[in-house]
Amino acid sequence: MNLPTIVKEQAMTHFPRHRYLLSQRAYEHRVLEEAAEILEQRYVRGETFARTENTTEYLRCKLAGYEHEIFAVLFLDNQHRLIEFKELFRGTVDAASVYPREVLKEALNVNEQR
Repeated sequence: MNLPTIVKEQAMTHFPRHRYLLSQRAYEHRVLEEAAEILEQRYVRGETFARTENTTEYLRCKLAGYEHEIFAVLFLDNQHRLIEFKELFRGTVDAASVYPREVLKEALNVNEQR
């Protein structure tokens, strides 16, 4: 049994019946959204980004639905726990302009709010 089949079978046990009627693309998008929410809750509760695999897993689910380039920042505390995930810049299909001053300003704002 391949992974998409397993994911679909697992999703059918967790999602209400009406969601199966969605198109395949919409269904997959919803599954990815649910996975991102689960990961978000895991990291909000204090799991750390100390390992590359954790960061990769989180960002893969978080960014899977985007059809354009974005520049996002993970703000972490000194124990590698998530403070906030913030999308700072949005671009076209293959590029996003990034302004370092705005990144620094946002980092200072997040630090100030803590």
